[in-house]
Amino acid sequence: MHYARAEKSRLRLMTEIEAMDKIESSVQMKAIELRAVLIQSAIAIVLCLIVLSIVVNAWWDSRQPAIANISITDVVLAGPAALCSGEPLLISYAVHIAGSGVLERDATTWKLQPPYTIINSNPSRLVIDGSIDAQAVEEAWVIPASYLNPLTGRVESLPSGSYRRSIALSSLGRNATSSIGSVDFAIRADCELGE
Repeated sequence: MHYARAEKSRLRLMTEIEAMDKIESSVQMKAIELRAVLIQSAIAIVLCLIVLSIVVNAWWDSRQPAIANISITDVVLAGPAALCSGEPLLISYAVHIAGSGVLERDATTWKLQPPYTIINSNPSRLVIDGSIDAQAVEEAWVIPASYLNPLTGRVESLPSGSYRRSIALSSLGRNATSSIGSVDFAIRADCELGE
């Protein structure tokens, strides 16, 4: 009798342990499911924020004034074509802009003999508040005595030879337009001799 009672108690204890294991297993499954739902919700929120930022950005861009057309014409040297360091390179050109907005302007100088090297770059931004038709521009760029050679990493004197000065205007935004004008010039060999 004592043995039967102990066996009953043991069976009842085993049943309770199995029930507790099932409950614990069920709780763990619910926790895993909840974690998966939270991760999916977080991903959905991030994706919604990305889509919302794209829509807001597109709406904002559509509200900005746009520059419809840019052109640089009649680019000519307004001074001598062969110069020495320290002398100004004089350039004149005409600018035509339809619309208003922000422009990026970059004036660059390239050495035209191998190795082709950028000597100078002057980027800037301009705010245009209305159309410009055939605005004459004259600018002077003083030929530097030296430049940083990107191949050697050293400052070197500007060698004689052929060069190109380019002026680029570009609008900003999704429908960007641009125009580039350039002139060729030379640095005289007698400059190096000090003549």
